[in-house]
Amino acid sequence: MLVHYLAISQKYDYKYIDYLIKPLSVRRMSHKVSPQKVSPQKGYPWAKFVLSPDTIVPHRVPFALARRFQQVCNTVLAAILADEEVSVPLAYHALALIEDFPAIDQRRLAVLMGIDRTNVGQIIDDLEAKGLVQRRINGADRRARELRVTPRAANLRRRMRPRVLAAQAGVLTSLKPAERVLLIDLLTRVVEANGIHARPGAGRRRLKKRVTPDVQKGTAD
Repeated sequence: MLVHYLAISQKYDYKYIDYLIKPLSVRRMSHKVSPQKVSPQKGYPWAKFVLSPDTIVPHRVPFALARRFQQVCNTVLAAILADEEVSVPLAYHALALIEDFPAIDQRRLAVLMGIDRTNVGQIIDDLEAKGLVQRRINGADRRARELRVTPRAANLRRRMRPRVLAAQAGVLTSLKPAERVLLIDLLTRVVEANGIHARPGAGRRRLKKRVTPDVQKGTAD
């Protein structure tokens, strides 16, 4: 009744009146985290900042959203692969690419995965030890090694593929079918347009060269 009376007599908003009559401790807490939209910088209408306790993505900008989306995808895929012979998402990705691109070499595989050749080599070593991948000498370049999946690996992926696709569809259940197609198209365009940044080691800090006292003084040999 008090809220109703005040709202009528003072023409206040119900939510504001409710805030006024809350205990002080609750008011302090709600005041700090009350939902509010911060106006984005001019020229960036797509940038939204929703400061609300009901969201896990208050900063609705590409960098923050991409990190959380990757976290969601990795968590879901890891749960599917947990009890499988290939239990690491990155290794499963490598296996899928090798099957889809028969005779691919490790250099090209590293480019498609966005990781360095050293990491690719370690992944292939593990898959080869499990009998899932074979290395063969490239006839055109004997220094290169072609990669192919074994029949057992092909069977593994054939069994896993429906589950992986269903899981990805599950991640997108909040979208309408047409929106899912649009999202994939938009993500593809953005990633391919920024291919220069999609490389191994991108974003890492460069190690600073240590300069010895003798070098600083110009007395080094």
